[in-house]
Amino acid sequence: MKKRITVCAALVAFCAIAALLSLSCGNPAAELQASDESDDFIDGGAEKLGMDIKVIRTINMSSADAFEPDNTRATAKPITVGAAVQEHNFFDNAADWLSFAGTAGSSYTIETWVFGNADTALTLYNGTAVKAKNDDKGDGSYGSRIVFTPAATKTYTIKVASYGSKKGANRGYTVSVTGGAAPQPPLPIALPQAKKAWTVLVYMDGDNSLSSFCAGNVNQMKQVGSDASALNIVLLYDNGSSMHGYYYVQQGAAVLLQNMANPDMGSAATAKGFIDYAAANFPAEKYAFVFWNHGGGVDRGVCWDDSSGSHLSEVSQKAILEYGLSRFGKPFELVGFDACLMATAEICYQYRGLARYMAASEQTEPGAGWDYSALQAIKAAPAAGGEILAKSICSKYAALAGTDGPDWTFAAIDLSCASALGAAIDGFSAAAIASGADCKAAFKNLAAVLPAFGAGDGQTGTTKDLTAYMTAIGGSPILPQSVKDEAGSLRDLIANRLVIQNQSGSTWSGKAFGCAITMKSDSSVYDRLDLNADTKWNEFCAFAGFPNAY
Repeated sequence: MKKRITVCAALVAFCAIAALLSLSCGNPAAELQASDESDDFIDGGAEKLGMDIKVIRTINMSSADAFEPDNTRATAKPITVGAAVQEHNFFDNAADWLSFAGTAGSSYTIETWVFGNADTALTLYNGTAVKAKNDDKGDGSYGSRIVFTPAATKTYTIKVASYGSKKGANRGYTVSVTGGAAPQPPLPIALPQAKKAWTVLVYMDGDNSLSSFCAGNVNQMKQVGSDASALNIVLLYDNGSSMHGYYYVQQGAAVLLQNMANPDMGSAATAKGFIDYAAANFPAEKYAFVFWNHGGGVDRGVCWDDSSGSHLSEVSQKAILEYGLSRFGKPFELVGFDACLMATAEICYQYRGLARYMAASEQTEPGAGWDYSALQAIKAAPAAGGEILAKSICSKYAALAGTDGPDWTFAAIDLSCASALGAAIDGFSAAAIASGADCKAAFKNLAAVLPAFGAGDGQTGTTKDLTAYMTAIGGSPILPQSVKDEAGSLRDLIANRLVIQNQSGSTWSGKAFGCAITMKSDSSVYDRLDLNADTKWNEFCAFAGFPNAY
């Protein structure tokens, strides 16, 4: 997004702005007709109150963005209608130019979302004639929005200017062009639906700094769409000022089924209500549940809701999946995290018996997050199980994240091995503690040199790859063979049974193997997790003297 400026979990001070979906009710900016290229409303406007919109793992705002040079009409870079947002900044100049192919009679929404100290102003051109302008879109941010219906099929250009011609570091924004087709009336939705092979529930918490990435993911879902026998795609959608509620995603449309007041996405009760609604209206042979939002590993949970300030801890997540088991009468076929840092041993063990497969990333996710065209795999082959869906998500994610750079990971995980994983961790922990005080420093030192997931993104640096750690222990000349044997067994379990597909960018090649673990000595939250209640892992962490931050 996700996610998406690339993100990880944290409390975000600024309530994020709403992404305009073709499915939602927005406030389109009025089109302003003009015949010249004047930007007086940008350069000659009144001074505005400064606003610093905080982000956690930022888009690049400290050097020229990837689309430069694009500061003139002649160097305008294309933007694809309906694609993921583009990430830009005003580091080296105060204006960027884009172009898109418009079709006569179709409606397009051009929208920006700002970060740091950025303040955008949009101007839309047909040749050199100004067709529309907008400075602030009226949602309390300094982003901009134009809604435009061209009279002719041709290429149009967009100037994204920095208000007051300000440039430099900490002035970033994302931009999208959506629409492009005459709106089709949604098909009527009969509830309850007949029983289908799959129901995919997406718990889309966009009430935070990820709001600008909702539209791209929903558009991907709309490209797949629900159908009559194979697949339901159902959203609980919460995104700033847009229409909150339950949506049914068809091909080309997302239909509001039930309007809701601003839901608290950080409350387990909200997620349980979503499950109740699905159980009553979308019966299926197999269910998937996707957490869409910020993620922060085992201490900081997932689904931060800026309006309420709440989030879902791992204890709350387990309660949600247990509730799903009771309502559906079966485990979830797949649980997924379109969120950072959630592919951990603790979460695998926490979900044992509650879901069959998991799709998640050890590392932070880029802002655009998943590519939901992965759902086509189960629409095309509805008899397929969670393994096929998890692998499809992993492959599609790899293709999309790879365009964002080399710093990404993703894994498909078989949770039928979760209990065995806990037993193997317990066996290793017991052997390590039994090795005695002379070995303590070796355990700590071997962990200290491993790269940490989320480092530099507000994390403590305590989450590291479990296989990499077991491999380091196996190669230590200091540790006894009894410890190495247990480490080898744990490593083999992860490689041969737990992780069924693992992909990463070059940053993590040979360093990330699909399942991380937290290595720190003390946390009241961490100690509440099942893995620490049922195994000696937390005792081992205390024995080794792991710091609480690296």
